[in-house]
Amino acid sequence: MKIIRDCIWGDIEVNDLELEVIDTPQFQRLRNIRQLGTTHLVFPTALHTRFDHSLGTLHTSQLIINYLVKKKAEINQNSVQLIRLACLLHDITHIPYGHTFEDEWNIFPRHDGNVDRWEKIMADSELGSVLEKSGFKELIYNLIFNRNSNYMSEIISGCISADLLDYLKRDAWFCGLPNYYDPRLFWYFKVSDDKFYIELNKRGIFREDAFTEVVNLLRARYIMTERVYYHHAKIASSVMINKLLEFGIQQGLDVEKLTQWGDQQLIEELGRFSSKQISVNQVYQDFMSRRLFKRCFLHQRRDVPKQKVADLYLNNQNIRNDMIRAISSQLDLPPHHIGIYCPPLDMYLKPANALCEPEPGKLIKLCELHNSDIENLVKKYHGIWKIYVFISARHHDLIGPAGKIAEEVLDIENELPRTIQGYLRYER
Repeated sequence: MKIIRDCIWGDIEVNDLELEVIDTPQFQRLRNIRQLGTTHLVFPTALHTRFDHSLGTLHTSQLIINYLVKKKAEINQNSVQLIRLACLLHDITHIPYGHTFEDEWNIFPRHDGNVDRWEKIMADSELGSVLEKSGFKELIYNLIFNRNSNYMSEIISGCISADLLDYLKRDAWFCGLPNYYDPRLFWYFKVSDDKFYIELNKRGIFREDAFTEVVNLLRARYIMTERVYYHHAKIASSVMINKLLEFGIQQGLDVEKLTQWGDQQLIEELGRFSSKQISVNQVYQDFMSRRLFKRCFLHQRRDVPKQKVADLYLNNQNIRNDMIRAISSQLDLPPHHIGIYCPPLDMYLKPANALCEPEPGKLIKLCELHNSDIENLVKKYHGIWKIYVFISARHHDLIGPAGKIAEEVLDIENELPRTIQGYLRYER
C-alpha cells in the first residue's frame, strides 16, 4: 500500500498492483499530457495532467463504492479491484491534445473507442505484462470499451461517473474557478439489477434535496463548458495547433508515435515540420508566443443546415479547407492564416442522460423528469454551439474585411457585433 498526496482529494491510497501499473513507462507518459490541452494559454494554471486525473478517478471510484456498500450493495473485492484498475487506465489511450484532435477536429477516432491504440500500447509493453499477469487485462478492456455494459462501466465512464466527478473538481480548481458540487451527492448513488443510478426518493417520497444536488452537478458541468472548454481563445489556440498537425501529417509526421509521446514531444515535432514553410512556421511561432488567432466571424444560432455543419465539422471532401482557401485568396493571405471552427450540432449535456429513480422501481433519465431547471440547462448547453472563422493576429487590420468575406463564402450570417469588430485586435 502507498499513499499519494493529491491537491483535490488529499491522500489517495493505491495497492501494490496499482503501484505496479503506475510505475510502468506507459502510465508515466500521462504525466506529460495536459488534461485540458491548450487551455493553459487562457487559464495559466491549468497545467494538470492525465496522470493526476487518472489517480483522481481511481480515488473517486472508491468513494462511490464505499457509499454503495453502505447502502448494502454486494460488490466483491475482485470487482472493486477491477473498477479501480479500469478507472486508473481509462485515459491510457490518450494522445497529446487528444480532445482537440479527436472531438473538435475529428482527425483521429476517440481515445475511448480506439481499440487499435489500446492494443499497440499493450503489445510487448511493461504495462501489458503487468495486466496480463494480474488476470485483469481482458476484463479492463471490456469495461473501458463498454463491451460489457453494466454498473461497473457506468461508474467508470457513464453519464455521471468517477471520471466526471474528478475532472469537474480538478479542472475548476486548476482554472481558478469557484465551481463545485456537494460531496453529499455520493450518498444518492445506488446499484440494483446491475444498474448504477441516482436515488431521488426516500421511502417513496421524492427528495428535493437530492435533486437539487444533481441539478448543481449539471450546472457545474455547464459552467465549465461555457467558461473553459469552449472559451473562444482556447478554441483559437486549438485551431492553430490543428493546422500545425495537419501540415505535419502532410509532410510525413509518424502518427503511430503519438501513443508514445507527451505534449512537448509533439510540439517539438510540429516545430520541426513547420520550418519547411514560412507561413506555417509563423503559425508555430505565434502559438509558442501566445499570439493567438482572432475572431473575424461568429454564428451562434442553430439554424445552419445540418449538412453544411456536417461538411464543416467532418471536413467532407475537404470542404472546410476549400472554404478556407476561398477566404484567404480574396484577402491575399496564406490559407494557414485562416481557420474555421465548427462543432457538431449534437452537442448535449451528457450528465442529463444519467439514470435516476424518482419513485421506487421507476428508472428514467434525468432529462425525462420534465423539470424546468434541467430543461433550461440542456437548452443553454445547446446554445454554446458556435461557428467561428479566425484570422492570424498578424493581420489584425483585416479582421473586418475577413468577416465580410467569410459571411459570403460560408453563406451564413456573421453575428459578430459590427461595433466591436474594429477592437478585436486587442482581445486576449
